[in-house]
Amino acid sequence: MAASSLTSRTGSLPELAGSAARYRGRPLMSERRIVKHDPATGMSPLFRPLPALKAGQRQKLDVRTQHGSVELHWRGPDALGIPEETLLLAILEKLSNDHGLFEASAILAPSTGSDVGKALWAGLAASGSELSGDTRVLFTSFAALCRACGHDTGGAAIRQVKAMLKRLVEVTLWLRQGRLEGSSRLISWMVCEDGQVAVAVNRRLAAAIQGVHYCQVSLSERLALPTHTAQALHARLSAQIREGRELRFRVESLERMVWGINAEGSTQRNRFAKLRSALSALGGLAGWDVSVTPGRDGKRVYRIRRGSSKRTDNATSSEKRRQPFGISTTGALA
Repeated sequence: MAASSLTSRTGSLPELAGSAARYRGRPLMSERRIVKHDPATGMSPLFRPLPALKAGQRQKLDVRTQHGSVELHWRGPDALGIPEETLLLAILEKLSNDHGLFEASAILAPSTGSDVGKALWAGLAASGSELSGDTRVLFTSFAALCRACGHDTGGAAIRQVKAMLKRLVEVTLWLRQGRLEGSSRLISWMVCEDGQVAVAVNRRLAAAIQGVHYCQVSLSERLALPTHTAQALHARLSAQIREGRELRFRVESLERMVWGINAEGSTQRNRFAKLRSALSALGGLAGWDVSVTPGRDGKRVYRIRRGSSKRTDNATSSEKRRQPFGISTTGALA
């Protein structure tokens, strides 16, 4: 089933959701499971390695970043960890027409007239012209989301996915670029009458899926890494380094990339040790090369190169980069 406008089909959105149960999805585009992701979100420390915490012990989410001329501010009641990022990437992968069995995706328009569409759109709480246009919705299941994240499909895993969806839906993004402002939830989701799970993403994430302005993250590579620190580092570097390119970093820069700020004392030493282990794991992946060279001051500089693949569609045109917030302002997502 190709992505289709929820307002242009004959019948209601629940009928479209039901039809997903008869849909046989195409196989994954490649074993690398490439995800098109919003670069600003991918580069930010929105998702961080968190210590083991009991329910209700997470700090509040309050992350500010600058991406070019765009100011981004994420807020929510709970900090987001690396498992939440894996779940978001799995949703984006499925929305890129890499559906699994019995799944489907569609365009969600503000004018949709169905009860499900209205609920999903209201859940996004989008405002501002750059975040209130058409976006995308995925029809899936909790079990399918568990499998996409590398988990089993038992009750504990499904409860974890539900808890992560609730944390993601509580996150609000504010954007500002000059006089332009906008806000939206990260995602919205609901369980349909037929038991399927419908997940809508905000317009910025949907635009990345459409190739307007995006980076590429390999879910297969991510899931092969042994620690949350390694997975976080892989995501941040994937957002910054295009395939076939390399960049150099000091460990202090990598620390800010993963945790948002530099620590001191034993906390920083512990982070540095985790980063060295993460770099070793990253260098063990087929598509990455990590080497160490001395800087002018004698301190270590990590040279990180990302290998090329057969896919060559990750370039972003200067015309698209000039669009407000890096999002196309005309036309519907198809």
